[in-house]
Amino acid sequence: MPGGFFLEHRWDRRSGDDRHIGLGTIAVEHDGAITGRFFDNLGYARTYALRERHDVWSFTGRSERATVTFSRDRATMTIAWERSKDNGATWQPLCNLTSTKQPAKAAKP
Repeated sequence: MPGGFFLEHRWDRRSGDDRHIGLGTIAVEHDGAITGRFFDNLGYARTYALRERHDVWSFTGRSERATVTFSRDRATMTIAWERSKDNGATWQPLCNLTSTKQPAKAAKP
């Protein structure tokens, strides 16, 4: 987005017959903190603290966290999700995903 403070993220993925669609923003706050806010068609609205180190981004929320690793060419990212049932004291694997950037669709005249 203009200004360089927000990044918009959209996804549309399938797992079998299920479809998961969502919208998120990643924001650089005035204090330098980075926050991710995500909303989806399953009714979830979640907020995560984000830490970035080179090609690895870590998202941490109250009961979920993810480690996102970007390929060198930025065309692919692998995501390892974990969840906690005890407010972050222990974590268990939730799922692993691989996302591939799709070419932008040409606008219709």
